[in-house]
Amino acid sequence: MPQFDAAYYAGQFGVTLEDRTDTVFGASLSSLAGAEGAESFIRAYAPLIKALEPDVAGTYFASWFGAVCAAFQYSLWHDNAKPDLSLDNVELQLYVKEQRAGMEFRVRQWESESLPDAAAHRSSQAVEAMEAFYGRQIRPLLESIAGVVGLNAGQLWGVIGTRLHYVKDRWLEEAETEEQRERLNHDLDQLLRGLDPAVFGRPKNPFDIRFRMMENPRKPGEQMRIKAVCCLAYKTDTGHGYCFTCPRLSERERQEKIDKIKAEAVR
Repeated sequence: MPQFDAAYYAGQFGVTLEDRTDTVFGASLSSLAGAEGAESFIRAYAPLIKALEPDVAGTYFASWFGAVCAAFQYSLWHDNAKPDLSLDNVELQLYVKEQRAGMEFRVRQWESESLPDAAAHRSSQAVEAMEAFYGRQIRPLLESIAGVVGLNAGQLWGVIGTRLHYVKDRWLEEAETEEQRERLNHDLDQLLRGLDPAVFGRPKNPFDIRFRMMENPRKPGEQMRIKAVCCLAYKTDTGHGYCFTCPRLSERERQEKIDKIKAEAVR
């Protein structure tokens, strides 16, 4: 079996082999792919994030769960291996720490299969692995959550897509060899643009996102993406309001938030 750095996966993606002792809700992801399991999870999670409506719990889940998708892609790319992150093999662990709800994803048994080293043979197997993972595992899970909270599943795919575009940027910087860069570009280009929309059950590939860009108010001169979809944070009883990268903001509203961030930075 290919080498697996358990500490890295736990720290970077919240994908762990450990069973938390402070879990307030736990369930296999396969159970969340059914309406009853999804409803139980939303009932447990929504109050913890002070959601005013259940759809917020759906988008917040997608944000956390995007790390599992990133872990899958990292294994393909960095470890050159197909990991078993199927719904039956992964358990959601919902916990509260310092009054903040969080999630980890416990893999019951880590198993992975090496991909061929030769690019020509590896390419088709990597694409097949992505089609199987997103089509047979992730799609039913997201459609179940979306159905329970009354959202279009495309919004959940969009939350995950934003994360995956950012991890590609970071991994390109971290790639140590030209071979790694070529492998990463192949895999993420296929995922973000090349996979058939039918894999996702959508009219178009939901990860093929053309982002609007803006200057990062905390890092002048650096560009950052405006989110593909709204995370619905404004629908929580936390006073959070809209993120400054929210696509729902007008340019005037966005600028007001940016000006506030910059003013606070110089105090």
